[in-house]
Amino acid sequence: MAQTLYRNSRGNQWVYGGLSIVALALIGGGALLAQPVLLLTGVVALPVAIYFFAQARYGNVMVTWQHLTVGKHTLALRELDRSFGAHPAEAVLSNVQLDRLNTQTASEVVGDTGIRIVGGAWGRLGRGMRWVVIRRSGSPDLLAVPARQQEHLLTALNTALA
Repeated sequence: MAQTLYRNSRGNQWVYGGLSIVALALIGGGALLAQPVLLLTGVVALPVAIYFFAQARYGNVMVTWQHLTVGKHTLALRELDRSFGAHPAEAVLSNVQLDRLNTQTASEVVGDTGIRIVGGAWGRLGRGMRWVVIRRSGSPDLLAVPARQQEHLLTALNTALA
């Protein structure tokens, strides 16, 4: 197993997936048994469980000497532009690009700005989220990686890319 330089986990997706199933069971049980308390509990719990499931599924970030894994995406570090490195988004993007990146909700591609959200847009929701920008070799498009611990992620990526 490769040495891990950085890991930020947002929980276990299986736990939150299980909670989503329990919430669905509460909704079904409440409807079948005519129990409004069960139904209401399930209706309130389901969106919360889905939100945390999505965070756990798509928001995990890990850097090893060989790979950058963000949610469902894994990038080989050999595919990244080593001369570009990794930078805080504020240092590389314009205010317009940064605003679009922070407000985009459903797409991996942020409009026509040439920026892709790595890992899927769900992974970057939440407070305290900042961005690290990298680039594939031979591509003008930038890749935005969501980071809760921006400085630690930058250090790990730049160390691995050196």
